Amino acid sequence: MDSKANMRIVGMNILIIAFLFLSVHWKLNGGWFILIPILGWLSFAKGVMYMIFPETIQKLAKKVFLKSEKVLTTVAFIDLLFAIGLIYVALYIY
Repeated sequence: MDSKANMRIVGMNILIIAFLFLSVHWKLNGGWFILIPILGWLSFAKGVMYMIFPETIQKLAKKVFLKSEKVLTTVAFIDLLFAIGLIYVALYIY
């Protein structure tokens, strides 16, 4: 989060993840698997924001997430649980 170049690299990685989600299922048809394209489109929007507006993302991160280590740890733990849930869905349900 310290330079614009790093933010753009992170944005490119997020775009790759978004394209992986959208390559599996990109239509919003319904059912429980509507979660996959919604996550893909949200990831795509996030990646574009990281690429186009890195300064705004840096300011937002400093204001919201990097205030204290407790907030950062909580957000990281929630992200970890979410990733484990997505892996479970990918391997055992989908």
